[in-house]
Amino acid sequence: MPLDTSPDCARPKQRLIDAAKENLPDLLSSMSNIEEGYNERPSPPDRLVSAEKMVQALIASGHLDAAARHAIHQLIQEGMLDGEAILRGVPTTSRLGSGKSGMSMLEEESPTETPVFGGPIPYSELLIRSTPALWDRWRGEQATTPDATPSAGVKAPASEQPEAKGKTKGQERVVKNKGAKKTRSRRSRIAELLLAFLDDQRNTNLNCSELAEKLECDVSSISRAFRHKKYGPEILRRYRDRGKRPPGIHQI
Repeated sequence: MPLDTSPDCARPKQRLIDAAKENLPDLLSSMSNIEEGYNERPSPPDRLVSAEKMVQALIASGHLDAAARHAIHQLIQEGMLDGEAILRGVPTTSRLGSGKSGMSMLEEESPTETPVFGGPIPYSELLIRSTPALWDRWRGEQATTPDATPSAGVKAPASEQPEAKGKTKGQERVVKNKGAKKTRSRRSRIAELLLAFLDDQRNTNLNCSELAEKLECDVSSISRAFRHKKYGPEILRRYRDRGKRPPGIHQI
């Protein structure tokens, strides 16, 4: 029976959850596998960590507690993460051996059976295991099957080649450039809004999620605003001039 990983908290706005989902693989990739329990350890680059520890890492990066828990829950539902209960051991006195104080009965542990929960599993008992699909999404790669992909250097038959889109390479380049300019323009607007928002000294006390909610954007947009080539240095100066430190993931 699949685990119920539903969080025990209200669901925040989806954009806050999406920001936490976007940040999770970056944090997970630098975490160590859990040491306790009898669960099978993964091979690199996969990770097996406590869900509660992942929540705390996301909170430290500026995300809301509820957004972090719902991000984990949604990634499990999407198949990006696998959720499993931690398998703990039961102490059993099994053999006579030599200890620090001489010969004594030494205690060993034997693994328990998979625990059963009457409702949603507490995140302190939940482990999350990364999947290849998570890393593919993180790297921006699209998973494809070998049969559907022509071998390198071999041109696919004409019947299998994609149909022409009716645009020349020059026209496609113009469309791409317009899209890139639109993205840069939006990032500049958010950075400019953040700079103006920080004119009020009280707003330098807000964390990344609170700033994102006030400016009606996601946390990753706030992160990019701090690194904006034009406005980023002035935003950081707002904090330095008031003796404050930029929040969360911007530990500069």
